[in-house]
Amino acid sequence: MLSIISKIEFRLCAVGSGACLLLMVLIIITSVFGRYLLHTDLIPGTFNIIERILFPVLVFCAIPITYREGMFPRVTYFRSKFPAKLDLAAHWLCVLVEASLYLVIVCYTFRFAWQGLVESRTMQIGSETWILWPILWLLPVTFIIVLVNILGDVLSKIRKDTLNE
Repeated sequence: MLSIISKIEFRLCAVGSGACLLLMVLIIITSVFGRYLLHTDLIPGTFNIIERILFPVLVFCAIPITYREGMFPRVTYFRSKFPAKLDLAAHWLCVLVEASLYLVIVCYTFRFAWQGLVESRTMQIGSETWILWPILWLLPVTFIIVLVNILGDVLSKIRKDTLNE
């Protein structure tokens, strides 16, 4: 199961974030070319497209893999402050706190995305309005993948502890 999650994370990060980064570069180059050489706006709403769509998608697509790779802050930092005897208890406490925080984030982002879908939330891009709910649903999906990572770490730790005994 974790290999499937790893593939999803990699594709989400590589394809999602990579495509957004490439699109951002191409849009900026096109916008600068049009503005300074052709004296016209080739892509209306360039700033809004980048700021409100591409950059958030780039960041949220990368969150699960950055968490798994250890680049994302974790609560386990505080474990080093405990004595060696309390290390296991501190580990499980940190995992519980971490999972609880991400569960709360999933609940609120799910609620936020659901409201965006129900209200048909839109945003102004250039002279048009675009629907926002597809981007909003990326938020809970991202943090659900992080929760699955935490669950995978817990299962791996339990298996390792039972094999060592």
